[in-house]
Order: sequence, then C-alpha cells, then structure tokens
Amino acid sequence: MPIVGDCRAVLAQLHAAIGAYPQPLPDLTPWWARLNRLRADYPLGWVIHEYVTKLRPPEIKPTHLE
Repeated sequence: MPIVGDCRAVLAQLHAAIGAYPQPLPDLTPWWARLNRLRADYPLGWVIHEYVTKLRPPEIKPTHLE
C-alpha cells in the first residue's frame, strides 16, 4: 500500500500508528549472535594477493599501475 500525502502529516500518522502497536518488540539477541557468527565465518571483503597482479596478461593490466 503506497503512502501518499504531505510528509509531515503522513509521518505523524505513521508515528501514531506504530506507537499504538500493542505487542512488545521481540528479543533480537539470538539473531544478532547468529549474525555476528556468520560475519566472523564469512567476512565481506577480499584480499588481492601480489601473485594475482603478476599473473595478469598485459592486455588487461591496468595502465594506472605502471
């Protein structure tokens, strides 16, 4: 469902609706613990080793490195 209207009025109504939510927020501690374990096991990122740049053919070697 799209939310259309003046930003101030819509945000005020949205805030009132969310504030009236009767259930308590769930405990996310187990989820964060699992997420942190996954981050430790599978980090986002990579390491470019020196041998990778040495194995490149000259036609694809970046010119800014020369």
